[in-house]
Amino acid sequence: MGDIWMAGKLEVKPQGGDALTSPPTRVSAVMLVLLAERYPEWVSRRELGDALHADSPKPKRNTAVRQTLARLKRWLPEGSVVIERDSIRLARPWRILIGGSTGLGIAPGIEHPWMDEFRRRHTPEAAVEELSPEGLLFQVVAEVAKTDRDAARSILCAAPEIALLLPARDFVWAVGATRPDSRHEPNAIEHDMLVGSASYMSADVPEALRHFLRAHSNAAKHRDIPNMAKASAQAMFALLEMGDLEAAAEWLERLTKADREQTMRLLSLNAKAAFFWNSHLVPEALATLRSAERYADVASRVEQLHYFSNLAVLEAEAGEVTEAMISIERARSLIAGPWDRTFQWNLMLAEAEVRANEGNAEANAIIDQALLETSIPEATLSNWYVRELQAEIAAKSGATAHAQTLWRQVETERTRRKLNLTPRLQARKQRIFP
Repeated sequence: MGDIWMAGKLEVKPQGGDALTSPPTRVSAVMLVLLAERYPEWVSRRELGDALHADSPKPKRNTAVRQTLARLKRWLPEGSVVIERDSIRLARPWRILIGGSTGLGIAPGIEHPWMDEFRRRHTPEAAVEELSPEGLLFQVVAEVAKTDRDAARSILCAAPEIALLLPARDFVWAVGATRPDSRHEPNAIEHDMLVGSASYMSADVPEALRHFLRAHSNAAKHRDIPNMAKASAQAMFALLEMGDLEAAAEWLERLTKADREQTMRLLSLNAKAAFFWNSHLVPEALATLRSAERYADVASRVEQLHYFSNLAVLEAEAGEVTEAMISIERARSLIAGPWDRTFQWNLMLAEAEVRANEGNAEANAIIDQALLETSIPEATLSNWYVRELQAEIAAKSGATAHAQTLWRQVETERTRRKLNLTPRLQARKQRIFP
């Protein structure tokens, strides 16, 4: 794994190592870029011959591919290329980084027909049109990290919702490239919170808790009250997910003490309601969330969205259909883009529960869509929530055996991650296993 920098010149740098010398031949460089772009797919020798040695007679292309491949293997670190009979691929992903190439050109020293086509597909104008918000963020962070890690970290942490949209391997690279060496570096707290949030959503909850605790400790040393409150809330959510209500109660107490500022009250009450909710004290949770609404006006859009989506799910679980639909609509009016996908999934949960309570078959269609959208590793926790609701809906419809199979699958996955069922989940399980 490594980086292929292409802004102004070609520079190949393996992860954790120094930049390599110039490529042995221009075709070797083109082969690397082609294999990196096609990863993790296998590329046949014939495809490589057609793409890289089109000017050679067909009988000679296989020999040309073999010679180019040998040069590439000698140039790259050992084990970088995998060959299986007629197929070739890189052993691990390599980043192709073209950000910042405006006015510099994309690897202008590497002239080849395939590279000309690559340049047409990846001009800065085309890249801006084609890249998603998270893709653009990644390109900027990658480019800035080359010379200024602190600045790159600041950019990454300034848009956590967009950063969390990155595919796992891109996210791991970005946080690795911006990791602070000490708690004194800029945005060290926010960096820990970002990594913790990603770990939490992927269901690596103990790892998430480690980052939230470190963020809280660092925020406390800097007397950063807002980040102390955020880290406290996230640590409490992680402990609830682990089924440790006693430890969660301690963090709730710390968070409650930090809610003297008006801007902290929505967060504090949201967390307090989550504690009651997971303790299966639904009336107390509802009363707490509803008492928090008066603080929504001074909260950020994301905090309001968090609040109303939680309220919608809780009302749906409590069977308060009309109230839940009102909260769903209020939350949806705050959705700004794909970076709000976790909240969108929560609202799908709420609506599916409402439809199921009404006996509406549309609930299954909503569940199917939510399952599709949360099928990525980065959304494991949300996927569990959807499948647990799916199990209860199946049980209500009389498909008891199917419901119990669904539940056992999720509970087994939770157990593997050392996450215990909270009283709320225990109550749901009892409804499936009467």
